[in-house]
Amino acid sequence: MAPKPSFSSTDRLACSSQPALLDYAPVAPRLPVLEETVTQIEAGEFRARVATASSGGAAVFQAHVVPKSVGVTVLQPGFIGFAIPHWWDGDYRINGIPASSTSLYCPDGGRSCHIAASERVTTGIILPRDTFLETVAALSGVDPDDVPLDADALELTPEGAAGLRRDLNAIMAREVECQQGKDAGGGKPFEEAILTTIVDGFLSASSAETFRRSFLRSAHRIVRRAEDRFAEAGGGPVSLADLCRAAGVGKSALYEAFHFFCDMAPMAYFQKRRLMGARSALIGARPAPGAVKQAALGAGITELGRFSSEYRNLFGELPSVTLTRSRKW
Repeated sequence: MAPKPSFSSTDRLACSSQPALLDYAPVAPRLPVLEETVTQIEAGEFRARVATASSGGAAVFQAHVVPKSVGVTVLQPGFIGFAIPHWWDGDYRINGIPASSTSLYCPDGGRSCHIAASERVTTGIILPRDTFLETVAALSGVDPDDVPLDADALELTPEGAAGLRRDLNAIMAREVECQQGKDAGGGKPFEEAILTTIVDGFLSASSAETFRRSFLRSAHRIVRRAEDRFAEAGGGPVSLADLCRAAGVGKSALYEAFHFFCDMAPMAYFQKRRLMGARSALIGARPAPGAVKQAALGAGITELGRFSSEYRNLFGELPSVTLTRSRKW
């Protein structure tokens, strides 16, 4: 793995002039993403920096997140996504698969990704699905429908993995410079360069033998159905029975899936998602009487007596402090 990155240096993280953010800044408004959430599941100050480069139908984004959290990204139909772990401290799993510095991940066939990890730096790549499949098919001599996307993790050689990271960083840097008017061009267009790099990596990689592959796929479907039910509630109450019915499984299977993907029980995970929602609302709110209560209720938290203590235990400060303190870190 690369040396630990520093939050004080945007250059180490990615080539972007985007400022550091106190709260998570979703990339969804700029990318073909249907759903994107980050749920902090371990106490500490939440920090995230996200840098992006995109052009045409392709995009690369790099995120540095701390502390331990679960990130969920679901792409719009017609796109395919890949993930590359750069650096991490402690546990790091992509759709339940332990991270490897020599793997290229195409989780859930490139449709959706769960990352459960402590502090980490991750690169995500998004491409038009048909373009990717047609390019791979043409180079492999097969039909696009026959391109295998059943391996969530594709194993590269150490040299190949290092080269893939280096090429992606260079492409991202060049695109940012072009957008800032610092590069006169002359290389491959951004979308073509990203497509070529990922296709080369995909074709040179071999399918990794993943632990309990059939269970992982089944468990991911369970977690996704439960998350859909939570989202449909729109801040309303959701019971364990509701989640089981939505996922079509019993309590034991639901717990096993969530422990594997989110490292905690389902109701505890969704309570932290509500706390995260309240925190985001507080950061964007103006200090005013009742603002803390409104943020809690808006996130679906009805047990207001426990809200402040749970909030402080997770984020290290009272909600009233979040409401009033500076947004810079």
